[in-house]
Amino acid sequence: MNSSKIRVLVTCAGSGVAQSVIDSLRYYKETYFVVTSDQGRLKYSVPDCDAFVDLPQISDAGYAAAAIDVCERLAIDVLVPGHDLELELFSRERDQFNAIGTEVAVSGPALTKLLRNKLDWARAFRKKTKVIAPSYSVDEVRKGAADGEFPMIAKPAGGSASSGLHILHSVDDAEGLPDDLVVQAFLYPKRSAPEFEAVQSAVKAGKVVQISEVSVQLVYSHKGALIGRFASLNRLKGGVPVEIVPIEDEGLWAAVKEIEDVLADMDPVGPINIQGRITDEGVRFFEMNPRFTGITGNRAQFGFNEVDAVCKDLTRQNVPELKVSLSKVGVRQVACRVWPDESFGFRRSARKLATVAVLGGTSWLGRTFIDRCEGAGLQIAVLSRAASVEKAKSQFSHLPFVTVIDSAGPDAMNYLASADALVNLASARPPDGVDAIRSSYEFQVDLMTKAVASQIPFILNVSSQSIYGPSEKAWVEGSEIQTATPYAFSKYAIETHLRELSFLNPQMAVTSLRVARLFGAADGLRDNEFPHKFVKSALTGGEIVVTTPNDTLDLLDVHDASESIMHFLHVPPEAGSKVYNVGAGRGTTIREYVDAVGAVSEELGLPGPKVSINASVGAQIISGGFMDCGLAHEAGWSPSYSIVKSIRSLVSHFQK
Repeated sequence: MNSSKIRVLVTCAGSGVAQSVIDSLRYYKETYFVVTSDQGRLKYSVPDCDAFVDLPQISDAGYAAAAIDVCERLAIDVLVPGHDLELELFSRERDQFNAIGTEVAVSGPALTKLLRNKLDWARAFRKKTKVIAPSYSVDEVRKGAADGEFPMIAKPAGGSASSGLHILHSVDDAEGLPDDLVVQAFLYPKRSAPEFEAVQSAVKAGKVVQISEVSVQLVYSHKGALIGRFASLNRLKGGVPVEIVPIEDEGLWAAVKEIEDVLADMDPVGPINIQGRITDEGVRFFEMNPRFTGITGNRAQFGFNEVDAVCKDLTRQNVPELKVSLSKVGVRQVACRVWPDESFGFRRSARKLATVAVLGGTSWLGRTFIDRCEGAGLQIAVLSRAASVEKAKSQFSHLPFVTVIDSAGPDAMNYLASADALVNLASARPPDGVDAIRSSYEFQVDLMTKAVASQIPFILNVSSQSIYGPSEKAWVEGSEIQTATPYAFSKYAIETHLRELSFLNPQMAVTSLRVARLFGAADGLRDNEFPHKFVKSALTGGEIVVTTPNDTLDLLDVHDASESIMHFLHVPPEAGSKVYNVGAGRGTTIREYVDAVGAVSEELGLPGPKVSINASVGAQIISGGFMDCGLAHEAGWSPSYSIVKSIRSLVSHFQK
């Protein structure tokens, strides 16, 4: 367990309140470890959490005890009720939770019980303030106690989301209504409000239109001090807010102050929500609930992250200032998402891969990797620029499991959406020039952003050791970054872009492999590069001039690089961004490489290259360092090619 994070349990993941609470914390992975529960895991917000626990049904007699047990076992710091039926239960057991170190984001038991009954709450508060709508029992309405208040609205006294509503125009309309309803004077918006006529027409027809309603969220500290408030004008559909407009209104805040004064001595803790309307007679409230709401996540998007504030207050940390942007409008409607099933089960098992999308498939490493996929049971979708599509089709025509797609064509998004992973091997090389590097960078950013929009669960990005600065010590993943060339800058920029994309999509996993200098025998190798040129010269006895014999290089066979991609594609998923150095794990000087070529030449009876050392020639240094690959080794990958083995395979390649 990571004790540096605030550990939060949000119950009932499938509820609108729980989803909104989790939305408020999903971008705070460095601060929170979020656990959730429900009767089943296939809930929208589950993949945004760090763990899932099973709890019995709320109606179960042992529900509270089970929740206490989970909180103790998982060292939960803050418990957030996700369902109305938990509010009283958890409030009554607050001391039990506190005894195991868990704070509950709910007010004291007396206040919570009062607010869970709309009639009891209205009567109690109306004795102290008239900003509460006149409220009656059904029996009182039948007996004429509410004469002069019509039209009225009847609703369940302990209901949620404004369900089970009835419009009453006379005493006769109360006949046949259940006795457990609360009946309140219907609150019209101001006649000057644009929605007044629509509300009036609906009421005349016996219907309820939930528009122009005011929602006020009050946030209290563990000591009962008000630490923030937010007001919005909402439009609801089926009791659920779908349009949220933040407002500042002096009359509204004056009415809210009267509520705050009543609450002051009632042990308010955490969230308190008040709902009402601004009428011609002033502000009137018809409901109050001691909880977060379905638009808690929207409020966080306005700068008012009440969940973060409550959790930090309950754990005695500094509480951030709650702000409100009045220049935004919020909307809340049905959302869709798809995730691999392990994201709902939090299983640390190998990824289930059927289709892998590949960028840069026609590159040397790309071709080697795709050849390696033969027999692996994968379908490969190579996304190529239009100018390279025919070339790619020709290169992979012998591989029936490969499909080549125009990256700008109409099918590209569908292939990305159907892929289980994206492998990015695209990159222009330094000899290609700055414009080519820029163009390649734009291509990669465009396709990877579209992949994220398609909810692809995993991106494996091949980066480069070139992002490290010169060092006498082995580079580790945390070594200083020095992007001294356009190529190095583009490589690190892609890493950074993906890291930020994974922040916006917390359940997407990203792995970047910082690969060493590649060499080795595979189709597409560049024989003018010095590791290959030396070996080629060994066949003919050609002359090689070495100007920097002591330069240290990290040389990795292209087949080892290909194998690392296949390996990390199957490493159990972990949300967020990971980086691994992938190299030989040791440095090889140019002199050592030349000697190795000479030794293999002698062994195979080849002429060998004629090497002359001329350190006085001011040739550009090729490289200067090697990578520590300890993290990759811990993850189960190690290179299998030695320098000598790679040289031998190169000899065979050139002899053919």
